Amino acid sequence: MLIHCKTDHAVILVPLDSGDGLWMFPSDPGPWAGLRMTVKPLMPIVPQIAEVIRTRLGFAMEPAGYQVCPEFEDIIMLDSNTPATLYAVQAGDLKLAESIPADPDRPIRLATFPDWLGRLPQERQRLSWLRAWQIYQGVLVQNVKAVEATEVLKALTQREPQP
Repeated sequence: MLIHCKTDHAVILVPLDSGDGLWMFPSDPGPWAGLRMTVKPLMPIVPQIAEVIRTRLGFAMEPAGYQVCPEFEDIIMLDSNTPATLYAVQAGDLKLAESIPADPDRPIRLATFPDWLGRLPQERQRLSWLRAWQIYQGVLVQNVKAVEATEVLKALTQREPQP
């Protein structure tokens, strides 16, 4: 369960609908995907994320069906070795990207997640964004079981007795 942010900065991944079925992720300028925010210390993080979504993207997070993934938070390093916590916001029905209000003082760039991954520096922390992408692909909620190859072969070749 997410309560407090472990760093002074956070990066929020919020999926939006491009209008033709593609997921677009709004981001602040720079090589890193996501919206950046400065965290208020000792304050719960989810209401702070909801406030950023309301002010930057123009909609209320919870009434719109968006929620912060409680099983994911990852520490990343931004420009100039500034630590930040990466959060993934999920939604059942995505808001349209074209509904984002324009703000010339804080421009927002939109791109698909694979586009963002291609632009990221070739560093180890890129894995944090790959783990976030797995959440959006549903890997986190899948029930995965590892089995030995011999068990699979036995299950495939074993026939049920005929009555």
